[in-house]
Amino acid sequence: MPEYRRILLDGAAVQVVRDGDELVAGDGRRVGVEDAHHLPPVTPPR
Repeated sequence: MPEYRRILLDGAAVQVVRDGDELVAGDGRRVGVEDAHHLPPVTPPR
């Protein structure tokens, strides 16, 4: 089962999939797990 996370990528909240020690965005960009700015898994209601 894929492991999904939310990170801040270029100023936007993006859902990514973990691939080993990297996180992969839908457009193919890759970020190291340790280098990513992790966000809460959901957006809180207003």
